[in-house]
Amino acid sequence: MKNTKYHKFIAAVAVFALSATFLLLDDEPIYFADGAGDHRSLRTGEENEGEPTDDPTIIDQTSIDETMATSARELEDRLIGAQPETTDDNILAIHEWPAAEMSNIAEGTYSISRLNTTQTNNDNYGRVLLYVTSHMSRQHKMFLKYCWPNILARSALLQEADVAVYLNPGEGERKEAMDILNNTFADQNLKVYLRAKAEKQAGAKTAMYEAITSDFFSGYDWVIRLNPDVIIRDDSFLMQSMADPSVLALLINCSRRGTKVHTDFFVIKPDVLSAKAFPLTGENAELSFTRSIQESVLDNGSHRWIPDASPKSYLCRAGDGRDFYESPIVHEHFLHPEVCSVPKDIDVTSVFPDAWPLPWSRRV
Repeated sequence: MKNTKYHKFIAAVAVFALSATFLLLDDEPIYFADGAGDHRSLRTGEENEGEPTDDPTIIDQTSIDETMATSARELEDRLIGAQPETTDDNILAIHEWPAAEMSNIAEGTYSISRLNTTQTNNDNYGRVLLYVTSHMSRQHKMFLKYCWPNILARSALLQEADVAVYLNPGEGERKEAMDILNNTFADQNLKVYLRAKAEKQAGAKTAMYEAITSDFFSGYDWVIRLNPDVIIRDDSFLMQSMADPSVLALLINCSRRGTKVHTDFFVIKPDVLSAKAFPLTGENAELSFTRSIQESVLDNGSHRWIPDASPKSYLCRAGDGRDFYESPIVHEHFLHPEVCSVPKDIDVTSVFPDAWPLPWSRRV
């Protein structure tokens, strides 16, 4: 591309300038965040102590490195004119659910209706959409088959919700994935946005970006966004808060020093969501999501932190480091016998190598 070397030189200069600025201004320990949300001091190696703060105005120091990298990428993108791709209209067009004998299922949007609007409209909090994103790993398959039937049976909130799944498995796994979803959500309105396989982190960002820009959430009062391995163990706080007209979002804080909103699970009014919250490239999803709702939600106190759901460990997972029965929302990569009913003839050790059932207080 013309002037590419010049653009890269300008971007490099920007990175150097940003680095110098942060080194001059920073008189506090610098912390880094890896993909799992680990926070440690680069100067002392000591772990941070304390619970996440409720003050939404505190900026998490773990964002420093990510902000520097993001600023450089944004500058280079502007210089070379990079723009996000739009979704093909044919992919967005709604198709009938694939016939049982179909083995090759093309990318597209598939829908099956089982309930009318009256049956999915709650008098207290309106219409709810459960928005699930999955690349359909072996873990996700097992959670959907063995855990989610029990989760649905125990939750009045989820039983009334419509279900939409942003699905991006490999081509050879599409048929199995669609069958699992149809069986798991057999009593609910189900829509599947079947897309090309994507890297896990990129797929999660794209799922939210496309949902917002293509109006997946239109007509709903609330959206519950989660992954298949996130368990809603107790929905009582969610239902109570969703019925409060002053509440716009139910959130989990991942940061132990400031505010960093968890993106693997949140409940939100779709009107406050912005596509800018989930950039297709660049900054960490939690940081960009936090920044996007800072003014509209966090600063004015129209959110509620879900009690006992913030992680006690250094992983950015709901309820991590807590006992299973302590947190109403649990994000784990293990099957808990209280929720998951695994047939005795099914071997789960190839997917979940640790002994099962597993003691859930192991990281407290």
